Amino acid sequence: MFRRNENLNVSVQDFVVRDLYTIMNGRVKTPQYSLNERAVNSLYGSAEISFKNYLYVSSTLRNDWFSTLAPDNRSILYPSVTTSFIFSDAFKSRMPAWLSFGKIRAAYAEVGDDNVDAYSHSLYYQVNNNSYPSPSGDLVPVGSISASTIPNANLRPLRVSEMEFGLDLRLFENRVSFDFAVYRKITKDQIISAQISTASAYSSQLINIGQSMNCLLYTSPSPRDRTRSRMPSSA
Repeated sequence: MFRRNENLNVSVQDFVVRDLYTIMNGRVKTPQYSLNERAVNSLYGSAEISFKNYLYVSSTLRNDWFSTLAPDNRSILYPSVTTSFIFSDAFKSRMPAWLSFGKIRAAYAEVGDDNVDAYSHSLYYQVNNNSYPSPSGDLVPVGSISASTIPNANLRPLRVSEMEFGLDLRLFENRVSFDFAVYRKITKDQIISAQISTASAYSSQLINIGQSMNCLLYTSPSPRDRTRSRMPSSA
């Protein structure tokens, strides 16, 4: 994936001729130009296995390279695997008559993201619109740092990992059904803009912070007309 955003515009003020809105009619002209490019290269693979229509395993593997991060940290590899076991079909002769369908499932998945603007790992400059006299009296353009945030060449990609376990039950010829699940989600290396002293000539710095965790146990009734899904649930 490649994104390119190029912007060129000119703003003017103090028009010489009233109601003539042209660039050349303005006394003060301020040209502005910006260029933003970012890319993500990816490799992705997947595999699925089933056994006797009651055991299913699905897995994926993906690697991303983010142009917004430094070369040493821009690559991230994240896998996923999901499995489901329909025990009501595997042990059909041993199941009680009131159990119409039963399935247990488990899943683990990771994802990654750069979630920063382009060029966040490098310090870059801009050329000012107006020229200033040199010691010899010649007018020369002057460059300056155009960002208020200190870049960080050691930024790591954000990573999220999630694990889920579930149980799907349907009773009395699908008249009653339940779906139980528990999951844990861990987010680490989140990239934030931390405030710093303005005496440094900057106002913030990009950093990776620690990790956060979310856990939940929930249950919900399933629709009565829900068909038997033989594909595993994903995290």
